[in-house]
Amino acid sequence: MHIAEFDLGDGLIVSYVFNITRHNKYFLQRMQPYAMVHGKFASDQEIIDFITADLKAFLKMQRIVTILILSF
Repeated sequence: MHIAEFDLGDGLIVSYVFNITRHNKYFLQRMQPYAMVHGKFASDQEIIDFITADLKAFLKMQRIVTILILSF
């Protein structure tokens, strides 16, 4: 089992757990801020690409929430 954790600031931590299966595939789950199974990936690069895109989405949402909070 491997754990990757990212602190995006303002209390937002995104963490993932992944395992290498018997068939040399990667099984990925997000654990924080909410659990979600993402399934099997064929390579470590696919894991990196997915996590990169997922983190970008969290950062975008974090900026939107900040703008909404500041506008009130």
